[in-house]
Amino acid sequence: MVQATSLPVIMLRVEDVDGVAAFYRDGLGLPVANHHPGRVCQLFLPGWSILEIGMGGRRLPIPADRSEAPATLIFEVADIEAALAHLTAIGGTLVNPPFKLSGFAMAYVADPEGHLVGLTKGLEARVNALRAGTLRITE
Repeated sequence: MVQATSLPVIMLRVEDVDGVAAFYRDGLGLPVANHHPGRVCQLFLPGWSILEIGMGGRRLPIPADRSEAPATLIFEVADIEAALAHLTAIGGTLVNPPFKLSGFAMAYVADPEGHLVGLTKGLEARVNALRAGTLRITE
């Protein structure tokens, strides 16, 4: 068996590199690591990974619900309502308004090219508890 040791880069292929990069940079405060206008932009994700936004993709249809998206980038934020308001003001599209689950809250927005972005408050603590073995999901 092969064991993955890290996830250093997550790649998104888009039509408008600079526009999508601005959405993640300005909307979620992701610092720029490297930028070649119109071709590629690498943004530091919280922790140690990089989000690479590169040319070569196409716009996706905006999903009507989170369950329709093939992949989702989920970010822990301090205030879901404020993040949602800011992201929709700069070009995001609301997909699912805020809702509560067991121990955390979520909302979903699509970026300007249709990639699904989850916003959460409390999920990081739940993931850490799962990793530490102090939480078991029984559902």
